[in-house]
Amino acid sequence: RAQPTAWLHMAGNLVVLVLSFFNMLIHTRDAWTSVVPTGLILSALVVIILIFTGWLGWALVYRHHVGVADETV
Repeated sequence: RAQPTAWLHMAGNLVVLVLSFFNMLIHTRDAWTSVVPTGLILSALVVIILIFTGWLGWALVYRHHVGVADETV
């Protein structure tokens, strides 16, 4: 069955990986001047997306019961 929440969760996490890679490249340049403001903005954006995808992951487990064994004893 299709779970749009799961696809959005996966896409968000993939975006975080790509943004984090570019953020790493920015941070490898020369200290403070290369990090501010681009590196700081990318870091903040990654944190915001991770909060959103974490909330989606919570929804997958607790609302949609993805990965939960519904056992009756």
